[in-house]
Amino acid sequence: MDIADTGNNAILVEDCHNVTIGKEGGTVEGAGGIRIAAREEFANTSDITLENLTVTDSSLNESPCGEGTVIENLKLLNTTKKTC
Repeated sequence: MDIADTGNNAILVEDCHNVTIGKEGGTVEGAGGIRIAAREEFANTSDITLENLTVTDSSLNESPCGEGTVIENLKLLNTTKKTC
């Protein structure tokens, strides 16, 4: 997976369950970032795995905190990380 220069939310995982992103690796680059989120009117996001990604000049934000979120083997280059 290779995602670049999307502008807003390169990856948006909202109100999702049992999702794995990056199992085979990949890159996210540029503005837009990765966002894990949930809306109040739905069940909280749960069991999300982000792995094996290189994230460059971007951001990784989780808000509100998901249930069972796993973030592993990420290489963050000039990237902010705000996770639970």
